[in-house]
Amino acid sequence: MPVWRFIENQLDWTSANNACIDQSSTLPSIDSAFDNNEMLINAKNLTGCSQIFIGLQQQSSNLWSWVNNDTSSYRNWQNGKA
Repeated sequence: MPVWRFIENQLDWTSANNACIDQSSTLPSIDSAFDNNEMLINAKNLTGCSQIFIGLQQQSSNLWSWVNNDTSSYRNWQNGKA
């Protein structure tokens, strides 16, 4: 089971990523629908927020990668996004 830390500071993605790096950590990678749902439920219960940053970054127009080099292929794109 992954360990997540939720911080209530309002940051942009780059600042959130750098804050994780400063703490020898990374933004999370999502491996499954279960992890996705658990993370969202915990974020909402602990912080009241239903939107969080994850460690997926765009390398080029159709290439995405996890900041922690995870090989997960799980994607849960919002309709109309990708």
